[in-house]
Amino acid sequence: MTPAAPTRREDAAHAARSGLSQVLAMLGQGLLPIHRMLVSRLFGQTAYGIYRASADLCEVSINAGMAGADKGLLRFVAGYRAAGETEEETRALGTGLRLSGGVLLVLAVALALAAPFFARIWGKPEFRFVLPVLAPTIFAGGGVLVLMAATLAVKVTRTNLLVRGIGDPFLLLTATLVAYLIRPTVGGLAVAHLCSYIALFGLAWLGTNLVYGRGRIAKALVARTSPELIRFALPLGAAGLMNGFLQRVNVFMLSGFSGAAAVAVFAASEELGRSVIGVRYAFDSVVTPMMSEAFFVRDRERLRYNLALMTRWVASASAPIAVTLFALRPRLLSLYGPGYASGATAMGLLILGHLVNGVMGLTPYVIVMSGRSSLFFWDNLGAAGLNLGLSWLLIPRYGVTGAAVASLTSVSALQGVLAAQAYWFERVHPFEWSLAKPFLAAATAFVVERVAISLPLPAPVGLALTIVAGATTYAAVLLALRPGEEERRFVIGLLRRLWPRGRGA
Repeated sequence: MTPAAPTRREDAAHAARSGLSQVLAMLGQGLLPIHRMLVSRLFGQTAYGIYRASADLCEVSINAGMAGADKGLLRFVAGYRAAGETEEETRALGTGLRLSGGVLLVLAVALALAAPFFARIWGKPEFRFVLPVLAPTIFAGGGVLVLMAATLAVKVTRTNLLVRGIGDPFLLLTATLVAYLIRPTVGGLAVAHLCSYIALFGLAWLGTNLVYGRGRIAKALVARTSPELIRFALPLGAAGLMNGFLQRVNVFMLSGFSGAAAVAVFAASEELGRSVIGVRYAFDSVVTPMMSEAFFVRDRERLRYNLALMTRWVASASAPIAVTLFALRPRLLSLYGPGYASGATAMGLLILGHLVNGVMGLTPYVIVMSGRSSLFFWDNLGAAGLNLGLSWLLIPRYGVTGAAVASLTSVSALQGVLAAQAYWFERVHPFEWSLAKPFLAAATAFVVERVAISLPLPAPVGLALTIVAGATTYAAVLLALRPGEEERRFVIGLLRRLWPRGRGA
């Protein structure tokens, strides 16, 4: 018997609980910029540039190597579970794990063999050693993401919090410090990165087995293949390659045209700006199973409601972060070292791109979860081509700033096209008048932050005052604009959990 579909209130409550857990995980991931700053300070700007180019190449391979299995698990495991089809759910789980594992392994071997090629075109012999050492992280890192998608497909978020929110930054920071004490070279840094990813994969494997129960993963791995998942996932794997290329082609071209130091500046600017989109990443895995359930039971109104609700929540969290980072970007870049000040303009452009990608970024899942994975691939291919063309034109002349312009333009174009397609095919969109409220509040906070940062105060005091003044102003203005009913219920529920004695007051 098919379970009853959740009500709006139940969806909002689940989104609030899961979203909070995922935001906490993203806050843990927010320690990763501290790791990058530490690497730059301890190992030097050139070593940081080599490390980031290598790690970003692995990240592109991970996006492709998952072969869309992460999205496939979120769609089919969640959908079959909602429909009460246990056998199909197990087949989908096993198919996704086998598909991604095989492709990730092939790409890891390919990158290790291609190390001399990249060392030659990027003009740095260090890549001959660094890339083969980092290549196994493609299998380990992709495996972690797919395993976490499997847990999120059954609406369990605590495992992702423990693995990616706590385990990932802790292991990476610890391994990096040990490498600096034992072998403070870019090679030692690569070995530390590999060790942390192997340990993280073991933690993810254990956590996933605990979520599904004893023997369930082993049973899934030998279950019959689900052709539906493969047909759905493979175009998404190709789209993942295009999306990874879209996000990282600027780094690769900077490495060839401008050298490791320019890569370091762009990477630092992008890393700091990425904090804006972290909140959306937290909601990706919350909204996708709910969309899948809505498509499986043909409930378009539930789809529209959840898309608009969670887009508003993402905007409410992302907008104040974006304006604060924009106001503080010269001071934040200086944390990486004295050679990063030239990235202030690029960082501003990248922040805007991340804000667009964050606020608009849930809408593409309407295309994906409706089964149009091939269309999603072509959209990403077009955006990657646009980014490549603009990078080729702009980077030789404008360097890091040109790379940022190319990134902003291609990301905005991709999100605009996907939003138009979501409305054309499914007649849903995230735009409501209430979506404007967080942007009005953030604009007011930005004015206050600009005033605060101009005061003649010591740097640490001015930094703290700017952040506190901006956050206070944002909260006050948003409250005056009256947030939605769901937000009020969430805040009241959170306060009751924090102060349970208040229930009887």
